[in-house]
Amino acid sequence: MEELIPIFLFLMIGAVAILRPISKKLGLLIEAMAEERKAAARGTSGLSDGGLSDAQLERITNLLERMSDRFEHVEERVQFMERLIDNREAKARLRV
Repeated sequence: MEELIPIFLFLMIGAVAILRPISKKLGLLIEAMAEERKAAARGTSGLSDGGLSDAQLERITNLLERMSDRFEHVEERVQFMERLIDNREAKARLRV
């Protein structure tokens, strides 16, 4: 059982390391598209269609919500593992 703790911890850290840059780039993309829409609404943009459709925005929003849920789940798992490790260390100190 104790061998699984570091493996699980490294997997969670790896998942965060991989998903964080993706979500950051996606956030920057959405922010840029929002700026383009604002500029199009003011009439200063050269875009004729005004940016993304509502269906595309809905898909992006759903994707961000799923990624947020996954990050929360990973965070909960890491906190659980930290509590397990702390409890084991505390029990080990009491035994000595």
